[in-house]
Amino acid sequence: MNTWCRHFCPRTSRLLAYSEKIRRKLSVRGEYLFIASMPKSGSTFMAKALEELTGYRYAGLTYGYERDDQNLYLPKLIDAYTSGTVTHQHVRATGPNTELFSRFGIRPVVLTRNIFDVVISIRDHVLNEGPAFPSFFCDEGFANLDQTLQLDFIIELGVPWYYNFYVSWYEASRVGALEALWLTYDEVVKDWAASLKAVVDFYGLNYSEQQIAACIENTRKKRRSETRLNKGVPGRGQSALSEDQIAKIVAMSRFYPTVDFTPIGLGRGAG
Repeated sequence: MNTWCRHFCPRTSRLLAYSEKIRRKLSVRGEYLFIASMPKSGSTFMAKALEELTGYRYAGLTYGYERDDQNLYLPKLIDAYTSGTVTHQHVRATGPNTELFSRFGIRPVVLTRNIFDVVISIRDHVLNEGPAFPSFFCDEGFANLDQTLQLDFIIELGVPWYYNFYVSWYEASRVGALEALWLTYDEVVKDWAASLKAVVDFYGLNYSEQQIAACIENTRKKRRSETRLNKGVPGRGQSALSEDQIAKIVAMSRFYPTVDFTPIGLGRGAG
């Protein structure tokens, strides 16, 4: 019986182990296109474009209740085994997640964004779409705070999660626990076609430049509420944040002096 089955009651564990065994034995494995992303990094648009391009169905592969989209869920992985799927979720490279990625042969695309720009984008999101956000708890009172306090709120309560996300994937990649394709928001929005080509090449899928261009055009025609893509301006964070706020963000990196934070707008052990 695999390790994850032990998280369930004995009867459920046996059923899951049997279901997984049968699917692996009798079915052809479908491709899991999985984007492990920072919130506000363009992952929804990328997932929609990949659905459009491949014809794969979208599959939520995490527990998915009470805003929990950060832990892979074995029954959903088993259910998705026989079909091509596209997934984007804010999962960290925790031990249990890494075990399941490896077990099901999932090679994720890790999508990150400049940490200073993230702070501004989170504030816009909360004010425009409501307080529910995956990296910290927020309620309606957020809108009543002045802008400086709103940004401090995000920096002090939300940004640590982003460090947690980034460092977990950095370490998983460094030790070879998983094979991953790393992309940044800035490079993706600068050239969606090249980025999608990199993704499908990573998964060994063949699509022409014309097919990729058409899927991007069709995805752009969808409602913004479906793609959740704003016109983020690179560098907006450092111009909108105060020196003290920037210093707070940078200081958090001092806890990881050997980590290269360049993809999120910092240096190595920038603190």
